[in-house]
Amino acid sequence: MENDAGETVDLYCPRKCSASNRIIHAKDHASIQISIAEVDPATGRMTDTSKMYALCGAIRRMGESDDCIVAFFERKNNENANISISKLISEKFIIGIGIQFYHYLNMLRRIQRDLI
Repeated sequence: MENDAGETVDLYCPRKCSASNRIIHAKDHASIQISIAEVDPATGRMTDTSKMYALCGAIRRMGESDDCIVAFFERKNNENANISISKLISEKFIIGIGIQFYHYLNMLRRIQRDLI
């Protein structure tokens, strides 16, 4: 709520889920908020603006959060074509996932060796 001067006077301003438009209440500890920076298409550098996305815990419990984030980017890509999923997932990202998976497999092998 705003006063006559245009200042926000509420003590608590609830967020809304970007995917389902549900109000995210204060006790929803499973909810997340992601801030994605805008990228200048000419230079490929981050600009000063960013876009906030909030996902409620119900969407995350259903396992739909990754699909919702992809849908946000596809919607944004259709609007002005500045963001592309293929640009976000770079070779470094894929290599990083591969390394994490390799370490995970080694950890499982060590656990199996210790159990035998």
